[in-house]
Amino acid sequence: MAAPFGPPPVFEEAFLARGRDASQAARGDLGDQDVAVRQFERPFGKLEAGSDNAEIHGEHLRGSGRILPEAAALFASAAECRACPGMGCRPVLATANGPVPARVMFIGEAPGRLGAGRTGVPFSGDVAGRRFELLLAAADLTRAAVFISNAVLCLPLDAHARNRPPTRAELANCAPRLAQTIDVVAPQVVVAMGRVALEALRQFAPHDLQLSHAGRRPVVWGSRQLAVVYHPGARSQVHRSWDDQLADWRRLGEWLVESRHERRTLRP
Repeated sequence: MAAPFGPPPVFEEAFLARGRDASQAARGDLGDQDVAVRQFERPFGKLEAGSDNAEIHGEHLRGSGRILPEAAALFASAAECRACPGMGCRPVLATANGPVPARVMFIGEAPGRLGAGRTGVPFSGDVAGRRFELLLAAADLTRAAVFISNAVLCLPLDAHARNRPPTRAELANCAPRLAQTIDVVAPQVVVAMGRVALEALRQFAPHDLQLSHAGRRPVVWGSRQLAVVYHPGARSQVHRSWDDQLADWRRLGEWLVESRHERRTLRP
């Protein structure tokens, strides 16, 4: 059976530049980090030899025509942040999060220990990432068309090096940068994935959405629209079945198509 990420020549070059064996590249024998590189390369182009997607910030693509100066400044500023002690990874906010600007922006909770904490790409390399890909497809969306971030940009770990929810202080530290990211990405629609994301957005722009509103039409939120879905993590099935979550995302996708059509018909 063919590997799902069998690398074309341009990827093999980047794969080998990262010190991997040629036979592995030919077989498509890829680990989580390699898959994350592919996810980056599909929408954003080939990596430079010796580079790593988790290390690509604004400076890497400055002047290439693929990144706005304000996005470059945002990514560089985020990369330097060390406001919260004891986090398990560097801030995950760079070109691999998605295009700028983007019509739709998704906000999760925080990088996962087995996901973005390792790969540097939001919602990749773990169960939540694989579920996120399926949910995106249900909404007829792709990573190349959306921007993905989190309420907290670093990985919160407990005393046993396991994922834990972000603290109030960590959410407060990241709130200004989340607000700035939304301004820079300039989405028409922001989608909060889970309760933590909803609360984080409420810190700087009030709204009345609750997680129980998942699957409903987005609401007006300042100059934007705000929607809510359950977090893609497997634990969310305790509260909402997988079938219901797929239905929520399908409705979101239908609304996005409908609203795009309405905007076009309203143009003079």
